Amino acid sequence: MLAAWFRMKYPHIIQGAHASSAPILFFPGTVSPYAFNELVTRTYASYANQAFAFTDTLRTGQVIINNTLPDGYKQLGDVFKTCKAITDRW
Repeated sequence: MLAAWFRMKYPHIIQGAHASSAPILFFPGTVSPYAFNELVTRTYASYANQAFAFTDTLRTGQVIINNTLPDGYKQLGDVFKTCKAITDRW
């Protein structure tokens, strides 16, 4: 996101920037808080051989995480060794 913002702010200095999958305009209050997740799910589903099975698997995984709260997020943080604790406010 930093590369994209830098290019937007200083177009007279920066000739190009690489911003892979940066949701640069996803600010709180401007779009649905679920917009990024919905977009990613739709993208994966469109390329998956079994689109419905895939999206069901994603939803099932989220339900499992939500049902194990608050330990679910702690377990994810432990497994992925995140710098900060994962909360329900991603």
